[in-house]
Amino acid sequence: MLRDDDAQVTPLMAVVMALLAGILVFAARLGVQAGDHARAEAAAEAAALAAVVGDTADAGRIAAANGAVLIALEAGPPVVATVRIGDVEATAAADVLVPPDS
Repeated sequence: MLRDDDAQVTPLMAVVMALLAGILVFAARLGVQAGDHARAEAAAEAAALAAVVGDTADAGRIAAANGAVLIALEAGPPVVATVRIGDVEATAAADVLVPPDS
């Protein structure tokens, strides 16, 4: 009788292991997506700032140095840069801050 009970546990464990593997893959993908999002935001901000103090070519180089592709750059004010890393897009704006006369 014990042997019959043991035979039922094996398929159940296979199903549980498959579910755990699926959860692990999902969690890993979610982590990659979050990392790409943070990197894309930083690259967009850097590209927008580079365009304010330089030009379009500078913005593209800075985006590439941060692992992103510059997909749009709108002249300002403010300058708005949009970049892509993987499936994630991020947009950031930058402008020149003029100090008030003292």
